[in-house]
Amino acid sequence: MGFDVISCPRKGRGGGIAFLFDPLVISPIRNDVKRYSSFEVLECVLKGDDNMLRLSVVYRSTQSKNYDGTKVSKFMQEFDEYLDTLVGKSGSPIICGDFNFHVENNTNSTAKNFISLCESKGFIQHIQSPTHISGGTLDLIFTLGNISDALPVLNTAVESNTGTLSDHYLVSFQTHFSNVTNKQHSYTEKLVIITRKFCTERSEFWNENCQSARRERRKAKRRSKKHPNDKELRAIHHEKSVDADITINMARNSYYERMFSQHKGGARATYKVINKLLDKEFGAKKLPNGKDEEVAENLKTHFDQKVKKIYSNIQSEITKCAPKIDESIRMHEPSKQKSSPKLTHFQEISEEKLESIIKALPNKSSLLDPIPMWLFKHCLPELLPVVHYIVNESLRT
Repeated sequence: MGFDVISCPRKGRGGGIAFLFDPLVISPIRNDVKRYSSFEVLECVLKGDDNMLRLSVVYRSTQSKNYDGTKVSKFMQEFDEYLDTLVGKSGSPIICGDFNFHVENNTNSTAKNFISLCESKGFIQHIQSPTHISGGTLDLIFTLGNISDALPVLNTAVESNTGTLSDHYLVSFQTHFSNVTNKQHSYTEKLVIITRKFCTERSEFWNENCQSARRERRKAKRRSKKHPNDKELRAIHHEKSVDADITINMARNSYYERMFSQHKGGARATYKVINKLLDKEFGAKKLPNGKDEEVAENLKTHFDQKVKKIYSNIQSEITKCAPKIDESIRMHEPSKQKSSPKLTHFQEISEEKLESIIKALPNKSSLLDPIPMWLFKHCLPELLPVVHYIVNESLRT
């Protein structure tokens, strides 16, 4: 469904609280809060252009093995502390959760004390209908009542048919938050731009079979990494990887076969498809193109200039640091003659040593590098002699 979750699992087996959200609509940020013994709480923040919304979900259990820690008096004390902390934070708070107080019963002194506590902190409660199969109003929504911090709670509804085995009903409401809808459209537009920029080729032949095959491959990979010693999971990962490669290649081949059939007899359109297959149109800025001699000469010139620049920077730093070093020597050891550090003797490196150094480098590249590091390593047998010459020549001169 495309939803994401921020969860706070309960210690031990089962249970806990969570936020379920659509990342295309909102991007909540989890906020660390103190752990309390009498209730569970999870807090997230939504930032807008004009304001900030602080979402808090609370659960108070009455069936804990350590029931002494969840007694009403303990809860009232700790929840009082939490409300003071929440009110002092920035943003407009919304508190939702299962508090297990029968607020529908006007004669229930415990529930009345709880509502009085919340009202004393400036909160108002919005749910008036039963939220439990037994008829109790246990699931509540609180917001601040003053005008400056108030959030509109609109269209509150309690749905008894949740489609689950829960004995609680679904409580829903709406509120206004600045630019959430605009942010959704902006986010979607940016995703479209990025997809068109980086996934142009894939989007043309990619289908549901490719998506499903890649999804299964990722699942198998995660299971294999989680249990690295399980040979059966490794075999399944290998099998799913092969299946994904075959499925994607078949889709790509089928797409280009259709393209060639459609453009049969049209030389310009046909060559356009061929150039795309050979990556001439899109790869001109990625890989060095041209004759082998020109590419080799460009690479040699690039690395030669790069080494000279590095050597020049080192010499410049030595020149800048020399006066400071001399001054330090005069202050602490006046009897010694001033001298500037010089690097005068270098030992040439063998091809084997240079090869081992290059292979140990991480696959990182900068914008100044004409080719990626992984490609440089892949072409090392052809490039190593000239690189070895440049390195040693720079050491000699």
